[in-house]
Amino acid sequence: MKRIKSNKYALLLFIATIAMLVLGVVGIIISITGLESAVEIARQEAVKAGATPEQIDFAVSFAKAVVYVAVVIGSILLIFEVLCGLKCSMYGKWRIGAIVFGVLLCLDYVWAITRGGWINWISALIAGFYLVGAIMCKPDAPNAEVTE
Repeated sequence: MKRIKSNKYALLLFIATIAMLVLGVVGIIISITGLESAVEIARQEAVKAGATPEQIDFAVSFAKAVVYVAVVIGSILLIFEVLCGLKCSMYGKWRIGAIVFGVLLCLDYVWAITRGGWINWISALIAGFYLVGAIMCKPDAPNAEVTE
């Protein structure tokens, strides 16, 4: 915690990481609760296309699988994103990982802004803070003396 108190970019990265964690958890919850609507949309589209009952069941199963896979992959990426941000802000380690995730997040949210929505703007701003914090959060000197 000493590093966060003495380095404003480490603090910026730490706050952005916590905010990204909250946004990620909310996104996962929304994805899970949206499962039923995804299943219903798949069912309606299959019926509209004149599918057989077996094909409708396949479409429903496929929609469920897609949501589950998206939640699992999103959760894994969120864990690594948070780990990189926390390790970089608190200890000066995993900085390259934090920079890579920062770039990916910024690209993702810039693309998401084109779909509209105020939450995408907030997410893009937080991702920008994450990236700036990761870039500017230089690692400590290897033999630097810590003073109290």
